Amino acid sequence: HLLDCLTLQSLTDIEIICYDDASTDNSFKIVEEYSKKDPRITAIKSEKDIHFGSSLVRNVYLEDANGEYISFINQTDLVDLTLFEVLFCKAIETQADIVKGNYVEVSNKGSTLIKSGPIEDNPLYFVQGLESAIYRKDFLKENTIGFNENAERGNEHSFLFDACSVCEEISLVTESNYYVMKDNKKPSESSIEELIYNISYILNRVEQREIYEIDEKLYTYLYTYYFDLAMNELENATDFDDKVSLCEFLFGVYQESKCKDTILSNLNRINAPIARYLPDNNINLFIELVAGKAHSDVFYLEANKEIINPIKAEIIVP
Repeated sequence: HLLDCLTLQSLTDIEIICYDDASTDNSFKIVEEYSKKDPRITAIKSEKDIHFGSSLVRNVYLEDANGEYISFINQTDLVDLTLFEVLFCKAIETQADIVKGNYVEVSNKGSTLIKSGPIEDNPLYFVQGLESAIYRKDFLKENTIGFNENAERGNEHSFLFDACSVCEEISLVTESNYYVMKDNKKPSESSIEELIYNISYILNRVEQREIYEIDEKLYTYLYTYYFDLAMNELENATDFDDKVSLCEFLFGVYQESKCKDTILSNLNRINAPIARYLPDNNINLFIELVAGKAHSDVFYLEANKEIINPIKAEIIVP
């Protein structure tokens, strides 16, 4: 379906590079069949069926692509047939380094337009939807912007932050969509430590650039967004070590942030029990309560609306 979306684009002067990163199904065979019918398609397969990861593959694209603008698309997603014409025409009109379209999540529950903060006020509000934009290739090369090959998970966030840090303005269009097909997504096989690395990289850059002193609203937006991103990973984590790593990370982010009240207020809507005992300075107890075997007991009490202060409660974790 994606290849149909690309080969039928209203903008015909495009190059389509498809990289098979050691797939185990017949994906590459499908791409080869399409490439025989459409010379715009370049089919590349990883040597010896070695999985290199999206970071390395995307960095290769940055070197090998011939177009003036470049885009990154996940194989499980779809795009409007007019997407790249709309984006490219806007780029020609504004000479922008980045042009972004709509980013729509689609699942069996329906579709949702995912909105970032006011990107028109500051490009750094562009924190998600990497694939919904086109990027001027020379702009990326001139500023040595690429994907971190040592930390696969979450590298799209560090890429966006680096790009938006040096981009003066992002042009926005609303006439065409990029569709994230959520039901087709596979769980990431990369480690949670890689995601933590990428988020830490961004928040360290936020502090280094003294964004809080320059724009407190933007600072708060970035901290709460990435805190919530890690919080979502914690709620979905099944591995105990991953839970501990995320607990330590969340605890540290909260303690170091300059927007603790906003983080707590936002978290209170998502997970009231954790919001209630996050402000305590006892990291070991925090890990026990969130990641340990006492986790289910604390949430049971919360669900049954019993009054208890988890910080003071005596909870024995075998």
